Amino acid sequence: MDAPRFASRRGSGARDVLQREFLARLRTYHPDYLQWSRPFQLFGAALIVSGLSLALVAALGRIVVLLLLGILVPLTLGTPLFVIYRRKFKAFKNHWNDEHPVSPTS
Repeated sequence: MDAPRFASRRGSGARDVLQREFLARLRTYHPDYLQWSRPFQLFGAALIVSGLSLALVAALGRIVVLLLLGILVPLTLGTPLFVIYRRKFKAFKNHWNDEHPVSPTS
């Protein structure tokens, strides 16, 4: 019997391969999406990390006000960010569909 296609070597798992292929596709076919979406992704990740860090410090120090800040600040800043991202993504998708109509298959 053949060995599995995705060996257990580091960095060659099925998930890693699919992620590399997905990123290659984004770089090749959708560079404009990568250009405007990257700041949203970075800022969102920073909000999540900062909120979790603040919540962890608050939990260890048993500081309720800090815990509330760790929850409310990322939600307050992240909600408008998410709404703006979804609007831009919808506009990008509509623009893409207008430029690349799906041809009917018989």
